Formats: sequence, structure tokens, C-alpha cells
Amino acid sequence: MKPATNYDLAQAVTESVGGYLYDVKGKEVGTYLYLTDPDLLDEFFKTWIATHEAANSFFLTLDLETQGLDPYTCNIILVCISWDGRNSIVFDPRYCKPKLFKTLLEQVPLANTSIKFDLKFLAHHYGVMPTPIFDTEIGCKVGWTDIWPGKREFKLSIQVQHLLPGVLMEKETRNSFIGMPDDQICTRRQIEYGAIDAILTHNLILPVALRLHNQGLLDVWRHIELPLIPVLARSELTGLPVDIPWLQERYTTEGATLKTQLVELATQLRALVSEEVFAALTKKGGLKPMSSAQVPKVLRAIGLPAECSTKDHLEELRAQHPNDFLSKLITYREKAGLVSKYCKKYLEEHIHPLTGRVHASFSSMGALTGRLSAKEPPVHGVTEEYRPMIRAPEGWGIGQVDESQYELRAMAGLSKEPTLLDAYKERERLLPSMKVLAKSKGEPDPDQFCKLYAKGAVELTDGEEALTKQFLATDAHRQTAAKLQGKPVAEVTDAERSVNKTLNYAILYGAEPPRLQVSLANEGFTFSLAECSELQNHYFDTLPCVSSTIEQIHAFVAKHGYVESCGGRRRHFNIPPKWRSDYKKELAHAQRQAVNFHCQSVNANAIKRAMIEFQEVIDQRWPDLVHILLNVHDEIVFMARLDVLDVALETLAEIMVKTGSEAIGYTCPVEVSVARAAHWRK
Repeated sequence: MKPATNYDLAQAVTESVGGYLYDVKGKEVGTYLYLTDPDLLDEFFKTWIATHEAANSFFLTLDLETQGLDPYTCNIILVCISWDGRNSIVFDPRYCKPKLFKTLLEQVPLANTSIKFDLKFLAHHYGVMPTPIFDTEIGCKVGWTDIWPGKREFKLSIQVQHLLPGVLMEKETRNSFIGMPDDQICTRRQIEYGAIDAILTHNLILPVALRLHNQGLLDVWRHIELPLIPVLARSELTGLPVDIPWLQERYTTEGATLKTQLVELATQLRALVSEEVFAALTKKGGLKPMSSAQVPKVLRAIGLPAECSTKDHLEELRAQHPNDFLSKLITYREKAGLVSKYCKKYLEEHIHPLTGRVHASFSSMGALTGRLSAKEPPVHGVTEEYRPMIRAPEGWGIGQVDESQYELRAMAGLSKEPTLLDAYKERERLLPSMKVLAKSKGEPDPDQFCKLYAKGAVELTDGEEALTKQFLATDAHRQTAAKLQGKPVAEVTDAERSVNKTLNYAILYGAEPPRLQVSLANEGFTFSLAECSELQNHYFDTLPCVSSTIEQIHAFVAKHGYVESCGGRRRHFNIPPKWRSDYKKELAHAQRQAVNFHCQSVNANAIKRAMIEFQEVIDQRWPDLVHILLNVHDEIVFMARLDVLDVALETLAEIMVKTGSEAIGYTCPVEVSVARAAHWRK
């Protein structure tokens, strides 16, 4: 930074200062005041509060500099505020404590980049969840989906580089705040760094907002992405309650199982190869199923054309060359990966030392389709067998509401395919009666009841059995199987249903025959590539409305270079010019992704709106009794005190049916399933 006057940027600042601000090239970007007088700060706050009361459009860009990323263990070092993109105020809340700061946070909307981070710190340290009005990072992700010039890097410096030409940010000073002692006074360099952050972020808002407007994305922004930010901030602060003893016991038992499986694998390998080959393969520490170097050699030694040890490659190999040793090897690797990911890492790294919970970081645009994702740790990927580690505290329960086959319903509504629509409409007609029947037999979930019926575990009257069979026949996967097989629904076997379920979703995800082959193999079905190709072709011939809809999506992408879902989201594709040799390959790839985008982005809109509306109800009725924990694909998971758990479940179910129906324009019936337990379950 180029100083406005001759002063030492490294010198600690103990009194109010101010001056001009410059980027690393010496370009002036604004002015700042660093204030140590709380009364003077309160005068600014009074003016801003009054300005917002007079004009609702007034907002502040507020940026925090903190000791680290964890609001529970790290303090706020600097608060940096810009109100016009030219001037800024900075203060250190450790030493300067204005009386009106909390009031300011309660009344004036705030903007920043990655503002969820700031909201969490402010909520924890001041007990206030401010209202966000803009987030430039999320705005960029929504407005430039998959064509952002920063190659999916959305840091503030990257935003500035691409949207504020000629300005170059200094990046190193940020690191000086990390781990900064509570009694260490900020330097002038640190103060100016924070002031520049606030000013530049304020100036980013206009170009990002214009992009959203020009792309027709303002509704998605205003009604979904923006109001979702504080919902996610609350979820991250709440954290996931973990049953540590359960996890420790699981670590022990699974570790013992892995040792046994390793011995069995080594014994089987010894029987498949000569002693000399076995000794050569295992001379460096025995059989190592997780070794990327050893596994291909082992598989080649038993006659399999292994090239590497990646998960996708091994699954393709199993699909093309069914082999017992390979199947057991894949099973071992999957189990070992889960033990490491959920037992070892959770116990050693992810359980917070103060709260005893897992505080993941949720990204509202973690997927290009608009679906949420999570990291540190990626709790969205927790498998069914490890879900019980998330357990509510004593006196509380876990509630789950899941949209049933939502993406397939979205395609049914979009395509108007009679086979699918008729199945869902008939299911909707029979569902009330089936709920009554299932509940009378002690099972609140009709689908679980049908599984018990299939196992012969319940006794029914002739009328009850007729209703159950009618309801089973409405299953969309059985209906498509019957259509493809040319047989009555009642004659469709469970295996045929499973194959067609895999096929239905493969079509939605744009899977080609090789991917379909792997998916079927993972379900225990062996199909050649030719058979998979024939399956897909027959599907499109038999369900012409789905085929026609997909062709229309493909044509739109080829003409315009992007796809737009019925929910208003857009995804752009970097399709090369027609004269390029890779044009057809890249276009085909974009077209496959576009089909998936249509269904998943509508699902993302429905789920996000449900989270927003449910949080509004929580704030009004149960502010300290219900907490949204996370969303996984079609499911929302929350924690509630037992005396309000059932009514909260009922409320969320109603909201999800409403938002799900709205997202697909009421073109297909929407259904949800609910579950309550002491722990998270499927």
C-alpha cells in the first residue's frame, strides 16, 4: 500500500487516525477513519440508523477481521464499515465499545463477501443475527454459474480482479490477524487493509447486482439465496450433536472387522497366484488394499486389466469383469474409507472441544445446480450406517422430512409423461387411505408398511390387501418397468423394479451406457455395454414425452450455450466453436449436464425455500426449541425439544409440500415422508 503521508505502516495504532487508501499499485481507492472514541462512533451509528429509517434502501458494507475462522474460540479484531464505497470507518471492538453497535446490527442491513462468516461472529459475540442485504461471493456464483473467469475461485481478490479493473489488492496482511494475541494492538497496515476490504466490497455490489438483473436471476437471489444466508449461519452455529461413545465403539468394532477382512483377502490372493508372485507383491509390508501403487499390480497378477486404483476405475472393472476378489477388495476399501472418514477424523479433528458438536461449513451454491454442500467436514455424505452418530441431547429429538422421488416428479411435470404422471396422481388418490391403514397396523409410513406386507409380516383382510396391492402398483419405478417390459404391473419383479429405478435416475443424470453399466453393477446386476445402450434406447422409445423433453433441452443448449430451469436458475457452458475438433464431445457433455440441471436446480429451489419458511416459523413460535441442522439433497433434518417435535414435523412437512409444488408449478403431485427418532436415520 502506498501511504498518503510519511508514516510507519507497521507501527501499532493507539489513537484515532485517518487518511487516504491505496492499492498495491498506488491507485487511490478511498479514505478511512480509525476511531478509538466510542462516543464518536455512536454519532456515526445514530446517523446511519436514522438514514435507514428514512430510506429503507440504505445499507452498510461491514467486514470483520478475526483471529481465525471459529466464532467460539476466536475474537473479532477489527470492524470495518463502508457506507458509500468511498469512505470507511474502522474500530477495534476489543478496546472501543460503542453503546449503539448492537442496535446498528439489529436495524441496518449489511453487505459483504462471504457474509455468513460475519453473521456467525456477530451472532455469537453480540447475540444479534443481522439482516444481510447482499453477498458478492454468492451473487457471483449465481450470476456466473460455471463461466466465472476465476475458475470457481471466488475470493475477494479474484472478484476485484475481474469486476473492478485496474485495482489490485494486497493479500498478505490478512494472515497477520490469524492467531493474533488479544492484547496485541493493530498496526496501521492492518487497519488500512480492513478499510480497503470494506470499500472494495461495497463497490462490487453494483456490477454483481447488474449481472443478476441482466440474467433474469433477481427472483432467485431475493427469494432464495439471500434469505437463506442467516438460516445457514444459524445451522453452523448450532452444530450437529454427536454421540461420542457410539462413535468410539464403532471405531473399535469396525477396526476389528477390517483386520479380519484383510486376512481373508490375503488368504484369497495367496490361493490365486503362485507363492513367488505373492511374495513379490507383498514384500513391502504385506497386502495393502488402500495402496494406489500395489492394488493395480495385485489385480493385474490375477488377470484383471487394472490401470489405477481410483474408485471409478475399480467399479468399471468390476462391471466389465465380475470377480469375487475384486468385489471383496472394493468392499474393504469402502469400509476402510468410512472408518477413516467418520470415526478417526470426526473423533480427532471435527468434534468441537467446547461444544462437543460438529460445526460444518455449508455452501449455498456448493453445486452448480444450486444444491447445498458441506465441508470441514462434508456431513452431506454421511452414509446410512453412520447417521446414528448424530444424536439429539436428552429431552430432544431428531426430525426428518424427505421429498419422495422429487427429481423424477419434476421430470414428470416438465415432460407431461403419462406413465409417470398417472402413477403419481393415482398414488396421491390412494395415499390418505393407505396412511390410515398403515397407522392402524402400527406403522406410520405407508411405504415401510408395504415392505412389511411384501415380507408377509402383517395380516390383512381381503379389502386391505386389495388396497395395498393397488397402492404398490402406483410405484413409478414399477410403472416404468411394466411399460418397458410390456407386462402388467403386478407381474413386475423386485429385480426388474430395481433395474428400472437405476435406469430412471440414469436418464435424469444424463448417464451414458458406461456409467449406467457401473450403476447397475453396484446394484448387483450384470449388463453389457450393448445391453445398457439398448435399455436406454428402449426407454426413450417407450416414454416419448421424456425423450422429447430431453431433445428440447439439448437443442436449447446447442443454440444458446446455457440452460435455464423452470425455477429461473441458469447454467452457462463453455462450448467451443463448431470448427473445433472437440465441439461435438463438449456439446454432448453440456447437454447431459443440462438435463440433470433442470431437475436438480428445481429441487434446490424447493428445499431452500422450505428451509427459509421453516426458519421463519421457528423464529415466531419456537425460537429456542427447534434448530435446523442440515439439508441433504431432498431431506431437511432438524432438532427439537420433545414437546414440540411432532408439531414441528407436521409444520415442516406442510411447508415442503407447498414449496415443492410451487417449484414445479403444481404440474405433478408432491409427497414427503417424515421420521422422528433420538438419532439421525434414513
